[in-house]
Amino acid sequence: MWRVLSFLFFVALLQSSCKNESSIATSDYVAMSGKTMGTYYRITYRDTLIHPPVMQEDIEDLLAELNDGLSTYIDNSIISLFNSYNDVPLELNKAPHIHFYKVYKRAQEIYAQSEGDFDPTVMPLVNFYGFGYTQKKKLKQLDSMVVRDILKSVSMDLVKEFEIEDKIIVSKSDVDTEMDFSAIAKGYAADVLGNYFSEKGIDDYLVDIGGEIVASGLSPKSKKWSIAISRPEENARPNEADILVSLSDVAMASSGNYRNFYEVDGKKYSHTINPKTGFPERSKLLGVSVIAANCMDADAYATACMVKGLEGSKAFIESLSGVEACLIYNKDNELQVLFSSGFGRYLLLGK
Repeated sequence: MWRVLSFLFFVALLQSSCKNESSIATSDYVAMSGKTMGTYYRITYRDTLIHPPVMQEDIEDLLAELNDGLSTYIDNSIISLFNSYNDVPLELNKAPHIHFYKVYKRAQEIYAQSEGDFDPTVMPLVNFYGFGYTQKKKLKQLDSMVVRDILKSVSMDLVKEFEIEDKIIVSKSDVDTEMDFSAIAKGYAADVLGNYFSEKGIDDYLVDIGGEIVASGLSPKSKKWSIAISRPEENARPNEADILVSLSDVAMASSGNYRNFYEVDGKKYSHTINPKTGFPERSKLLGVSVIAANCMDADAYATACMVKGLEGSKAFIESLSGVEACLIYNKDNELQVLFSSGFGRYLLLGK
């Protein structure tokens, strides 16, 4: 059962965070931050001193490994090699290879779950509209015939894997097919960093990579971690929020079209591309926040919802076990919020 409320019912202020790289200590908790994947990372954890020390250099090295597997902005990354060639052999004992493979496998599964609305092979269309790793430029004129031709190369069904001599080969049947993991990679990276702390015996931590969150244990206030969901308006500041949630031992990821877009001749082009139509998806659904057991799933599910729209997202979230969502949409020029049946237990306000 979904719960509808006026968005303005909620009033919360998301504290602004330091944008510069830093590492500071407060009581038993340590905070560190930096840049990765075209955005920021921020980590807060409780240092119990009963484990090998956590070094920011280790975090940076781990993030570099992830980028070497998943970043389309690195020419020799595993995903860039796949995009450039037909076949890519993977050695699963190497860190960049295993990161690519794990994300690829889960992406295939969520592609099937979402009935194709989550599709990483949308990359050629993302580049076409100027949101990808190619030159950033606005589309001057939209040619539907060009979009139709690009769509021939868009489908995870065109990507297969097979094994040869103890190596996994990821192959594509169309040379123009490319993958983009930007809608799942930050969530996966947050999971990997969370696992890093858990393996060190640290139970209390918060990992935030560009707004994709993994929360474990308790915050410095000895409570669950308080996280704000930003206001999905084009003129809203990044730290402006109206919904506050309380999280522990779960992950949350958000998606929306209200910041990454451009306008040409009165027409808005957003970065969420529908892999079935080939056109940017613009609907009354403005923002989605998904809570799940891991951030990789939450990240991908949030993107799938933005493609599905409001009604499609409701049905999709209901079909998933252990997943909750907050959908923010426009109704008669007013913001409305729609909560899945279990989302209320995470709310700090409006319960």
